Amino acid sequence: MGSETTHPQSGIQEQQPKATKPAPVCPAKLILFCSNLFIGLIGSQLVPECMEPSTYSSWKQVVKAITMFCVAYIMIHVGFHFDLDKSNLRQYG
Repeated sequence: MGSETTHPQSGIQEQQPKATKPAPVCPAKLILFCSNLFIGLIGSQLVPECMEPSTYSSWKQVVKAITMFCVAYIMIHVGFHFDLDKSNLRQYG
């Protein structure tokens, strides 16, 4: 946390902001995630061309099930961080 100082005239304590380090010039996680997205996009277009129709049908069902599981997992975790202020519901509608 930041350090606290007392204002000389009012005697109120003020909290000084904590020093933050500058953002990296080339964020590694951003490059990694973007690379994964591009590889997945290219792979999703090339893999069906290399498969036989019966194999592709099975592959499509498996990928669909895994995708729905992952989307459900993400949405559940988004819901954990969503809070409503029930004392003032008018602000939402």
